[in-house]
Amino acid sequence: MATPPVQGGWSGEGGDLTLMVTEVAKTPEGTLRLNVRVVNGSARERGLPLFGNFTAGDDQGQVYTPSDDTSYTRWPGSLPPHGSFTGVIQTRERPQPQARYLKVTFAKVLGDGATTPPDGLTITGISLPT
Repeated sequence: MATPPVQGGWSGEGGDLTLMVTEVAKTPEGTLRLNVRVVNGSARERGLPLFGNFTAGDDQGQVYTPSDDTSYTRWPGSLPPHGSFTGVIQTRERPQPQARYLKVTFAKVLGDGATTPPDGLTITGISLPT
């Protein structure tokens, strides 16, 4: 039986960007799939690269990295001025059964005049499907 996805509106802000996780699902392989929306509040283009910039961790200490399989992970990474995009991040790792919450972080926001909080653009308390 498939585990139903968890829907929510977990969000965080950093500099000119707002990051929102709208859904977390377990894939048939048991990895995680995150639906993420990013909004650029700046009049300048911004970049939010995925690889080498994204990390996630759960309340049990498991660290997650994005899959580089483009049939699953879709991440535009570039935001036009006052624009947005929706992306999908699928992890390589599977959560432990006892894991309940996820934290996601993007270490850097790129672009002329872009600022990144000291701890990165971060969202905590994201519920995991059980």
